[in-house]
Amino acid sequence: MSQNHTNFTCTVEELQAIAYTPLFILGLLLNATALWLFVRRRHAWTDTHVYMLNLTVADLTLIIFLPFRIVDAFHCLSKTWLCTVLISVHYVNMYASILTTTALSVHRFLMVRGN
Repeated sequence: MSQNHTNFTCTVEELQAIAYTPLFILGLLLNATALWLFVRRRHAWTDTHVYMLNLTVADLTLIIFLPFRIVDAFHCLSKTWLCTVLISVHYVNMYASILTTTALSVHRFLMVRGN
């Protein structure tokens, strides 16, 4: 029974890898374009532009590390320091995105409230 559970887990990871591949391509193109546009228009930045730049950099960093997760899903890499780094980068980016979105929301709330 343990063997079936392992096969099921690897199957789910392979499906995740197949889903991550177009996400990587699309995410890399769109986030690189957004970063290029933000840097190109840096003379007219507002607070919102800074928040969106931070969000773009966090997302782009996550996208750059995505191929390693794809390889890990297909080949079931051994648990090494690389896996620890990948998981750490994933969670740091997740929290960076959450906190940036929260800061953007608070900023918008204060602007609407007139403070």
